[in-house]
Amino acid sequence: MQDPSQYQVLDLLESMAKNLATDQQSGQPFFTTASLASKDGHPLRYVRRNSITKERFEWVIKMKTPD
Repeated sequence: MQDPSQYQVLDLLESMAKNLATDQQSGQPFFTTASLASKDGHPLRYVRRNSITKERFEWVIKMKTPD
């Protein structure tokens, strides 16, 4: 597993967009929601759930300043 501290905001947004496209093509019902920071738009929370299998994936993102 990759060290989560190495993820950049753009990587997270691209992953969310890729998941949305994949879910639309799968034909299965997915529930997806995200919360974004009002100040700069970075993701705060992301949830993706398959309504049939009940598989759930969630990110809670806490930003830190670079060293």
